[in-house]
Amino acid sequence: MALRLRALVVVVVASRGLALVNALASSLLGVEPGNEATYGGSTFTCLDGSGSALPASVINDEACDCADGSDEPGTGACAGQDSTLFFCKNTGSIPRRLYASRVGDGVCDCCDGSDEASLATRHPSAKCADRCTEEGAVENLAREQKVEMLRRALKKKEAIRNDGTAARTTMLADMESLKSELTPIETALEAAKALADEERKVEADRKAAEEAAKPKPKSGPEGCMWRQTSGCVADGEREASNDKACSEGIPKGNSGFCDCNGDGVKGDEEVGYTCELDGDSTELRQCVEVCEAAPKEDSPKEDAAGEEEKPQAEEKVTSEYAKWMDDSEKVQAKKEDDAEPAKAEEKVTSEYAKWMDDSEKVQAVEGEKKADDAGAADAEEGNDAALDASGEEAEEKGTNDEEEPEKEAESSVPKEETAVDKETAAQTKVTAHKEKIEELQGSLDSITAESLGYASLRDNKLTKQVAEHMYSIEFFKTAHQESVSLGSWSKWTGPRTAVFDDGTMCWGGPARKLNVHFVCGETEQILDVFEPSRCVYQATVEHPGACDQEDLDILVQGKQVVGPRDEL
Repeated sequence: MALRLRALVVVVVASRGLALVNALASSLLGVEPGNEATYGGSTFTCLDGSGSALPASVINDEACDCADGSDEPGTGACAGQDSTLFFCKNTGSIPRRLYASRVGDGVCDCCDGSDEASLATRHPSAKCADRCTEEGAVENLAREQKVEMLRRALKKKEAIRNDGTAARTTMLADMESLKSELTPIETALEAAKALADEERKVEADRKAAEEAAKPKPKSGPEGCMWRQTSGCVADGEREASNDKACSEGIPKGNSGFCDCNGDGVKGDEEVGYTCELDGDSTELRQCVEVCEAAPKEDSPKEDAAGEEEKPQAEEKVTSEYAKWMDDSEKVQAKKEDDAEPAKAEEKVTSEYAKWMDDSEKVQAVEGEKKADDAGAADAEEGNDAALDASGEEAEEKGTNDEEEPEKEAESSVPKEETAVDKETAAQTKVTAHKEKIEELQGSLDSITAESLGYASLRDNKLTKQVAEHMYSIEFFKTAHQESVSLGSWSKWTGPRTAVFDDGTMCWGGPARKLNVHFVCGETEQILDVFEPSRCVYQATVEHPGACDQEDLDILVQGKQVVGPRDEL
């Protein structure tokens, strides 16, 4: 009986001791509700698992014993880490989490003043007044407004998702149709390519035959060579290493000779060259032309007696001339005997005298006639000119009228389409079809099942003037700062984040890129753009797709906690 009573006393004492520890733990400064048991034992181990067990007295003793700051949840001793945050209960208002660096810094961040409680134990003047009731009233009004905004935004998001789902269904059907149409046009391309290859082969054979039929370039007489010499003289010292074929071009400025008979020695009849640049310095000499143009020596023909045969043509010319000279005197004498000059001369003199007698009358008549006909002649000349001009115009018009039908007839004749033309047309058709498939696939990739709430951004361009720059984001294509590319659409990187990359290269690199962070809102707009690091831009975009039902539930249920970077 005594043993049982003693055991009961021990149990009661132990229970009371545990209740006391829990009571102390529940009031532990800076610990978030629900985590009190972590600090309720007689010893404490850092929450990141490092180190050995520490006595419970290390908790909130203003000395940082754990790298993660878990031994100092209610002080600023472990500032600089973001694993352990200070929790403001803020009864009557919205609870809040703070970085350790903001605890005990003399600034009242929590409306209940708990973040400066440890400092107030040492410096009572640092104690903060509890203002949660007043702030709570304002925050409750803001909370109600946000609840209404969230409800409207979520309604819009649902409509966007429905439209996006319908659009994806249509796009998937179009994709299947495009893929099924691709096979026959690719088959048609292969057939067109085979015919075009055959046509190209025929054309190549024709050109080869034409080339073979062309006269080959002359190579010159047998043994003909260009013999190079030094000293800028044709008969200088030979430079055999620079000899060239008879048909090869020799630039001016080289000395040597055209060895037409190929004996390697410059003959008297063989043409030589010095280094002078006469005429066009870019002209090339070719010995084949020089040697073919060289005069051929013809030996005179001899008759059977060994005497040179005289040209018959020359003998004939000389004989005829002599004969003409012999008869010239007789011919002249006969002409003189047959002449009757007296009678003709008398007649001319008589006519002249008669004309002279009537000269005054003739001149008077002609003068009057000139005066009368002067005006008529001018008018007639003008009429003739007009008639000539109109005639020429009519003739020219007639000629043009005759030519026009011919031109029109020529232009109306359709050009026969070759197999190569058909292949080109078939290739263009296949390429355009594949581009449609690629573009449609890009749209499907940008509007995934997870991102249907952002479907309204498709083919939508948002713009915003920020400071001196105009920014434009065209989802899911490209982003720009004025004309400078900030990148092309790459991918979604999270439920509320995306990236555009491979933009215009910065001086010395890297290529520009734009990270997009979406925040919940009723409208679709760019809120801000800045450059947190060189050539890396950050855009904040408001959109209903970033709104979440869970956010609404937290506000409605009063479970909201403001984080170190959050605002109501």
